[in-house]
Amino acid sequence: MTVAHPPYAPVDVRRGHGKKLPKWRTTTWVQDGSGCRAALGGHRIARMLGAPSGERRGRTMCLKPCKSDSPLIRALRRELRSGVGALAKLDKTTDWAIKAWKRIEGRCADYVRQIAKIQRNTRKGNCKGARSGVRYALKGFNAAVAAAVLVVSRRPETVSEITYKTVLAFARTIDPMQKCDEPIAVWSKPKAKGGHRTIRRFGPRRLAVQLICKHLQEAQGLRPEFDAMSIGFGGTHAAVREVGNWMVSGSKAVVTADIENFFGSVNPKEAQKASRIPRRVFREYLTVPPWAEVHILGNHGSASAAALQKAARRGLPQGSPTSGIIGSA
Repeated sequence: MTVAHPPYAPVDVRRGHGKKLPKWRTTTWVQDGSGCRAALGGHRIARMLGAPSGERRGRTMCLKPCKSDSPLIRALRRELRSGVGALAKLDKTTDWAIKAWKRIEGRCADYVRQIAKIQRNTRKGNCKGARSGVRYALKGFNAAVAAAVLVVSRRPETVSEITYKTVLAFARTIDPMQKCDEPIAVWSKPKAKGGHRTIRRFGPRRLAVQLICKHLQEAQGLRPEFDAMSIGFGGTHAAVREVGNWMVSGSKAVVTADIENFFGSVNPKEAQKASRIPRRVFREYLTVPPWAEVHILGNHGSASAAALQKAARRGLPQGSPTSGIIGSA
């Protein structure tokens, strides 16, 4: 692959060299061995579209766990790696699919590095750096690609066909800074001890932004204290390990409590301050805003449809991956 910029001579780009280019303000043309050309900007060869997929700024782009990773980063790497691997096996379009999925994996690896940087700034007490990292991650395309991989791996019906093109096309529709016109499904679920619980099910774009916000909140230290005791968060081994840690620390008793209508009684303004997420993103994606379209599904018991719609817009939505974190904060 050669990089040419008139009137300068072409520069050879080799794997692992990571040579710097002058900070040109004009267009840089990249041409690979097949004759494909692309107009790109930037000052590093490794950031260009045609650069070798295995190298970027002297570091690996893969999602393999490192020894220095925290438990949060290790779990995020594992989840994204399994998602990319599962989707890549289902993509049978062309020979370019493997290279395209490698680039998607590189996007996911960059997103993991952004989350790790926010976590480091939070641990060092650099709140300003953590907030700027959150804004940068929400506006970047890497977070959208990573969220698209997670959503499509969980809900394959999100795209018409599982290919790298459809996943990237879905990622381009994810913009946390813009309003979302997806409807929200709401239904009433009966409780074991009487009464009903209002459940919300969000569309793929809203779910993608909620997953991004969940990672950003966990990177800033907003993790529920009793997360390991919940169903679906690590299983029996995680619960036993957590109880063992309590016993070693000197705890001798565990008290459980149930707050009636907890999620519906949370003040949204106070929840937004505790969420450490920008207000615009919080109102649009982490709650059910007044302008959002709500669809009532199934039999809603003794409550009327109007009462169920009103209850769906109150407090924190039960069914969102971020509501438990915000409620614990």
